Amino acid sequence: MIWQRSDIHTDGRYKLHLYQAGDGKRLFRLIVENSSEDHQPASDVALITQVVPNELLKRGDLLGIARQVTLEDGHAFFVDAHGVWYTEDEIAALNRGQPWSTIQWVTGAMPWVPDR
Repeated sequence: MIWQRSDIHTDGRYKLHLYQAGDGKRLFRLIVENSSEDHQPASDVALITQVVPNELLKRGDLLGIARQVTLEDGHAFFVDAHGVWYTEDEIAALNRGQPWSTIQWVTGAMPWVPDR
């Protein structure tokens, strides 16, 4: 799990910052709504979700989060079975069979994906 269950407080409201690390891994950062990090995201943050239901966070249910929560701009995002996140446009390009090297990646760089 990316965060600990104990990080989720009953009265807290949380968002996820979606970012891509220097090694290409696409990860999630748990952020408290209206915190300084929420108002001034780190430079590696590509996307931000709406508030995520605490139950989904406690379960670490990335697939459920992607199904139920949109990004701040209202668009959907997707998570594959390995926990890698993708934008709607990236998924559409992949579903069309577009070569990975020609996809317009939201981060500007191709993500790392585990061997399948």
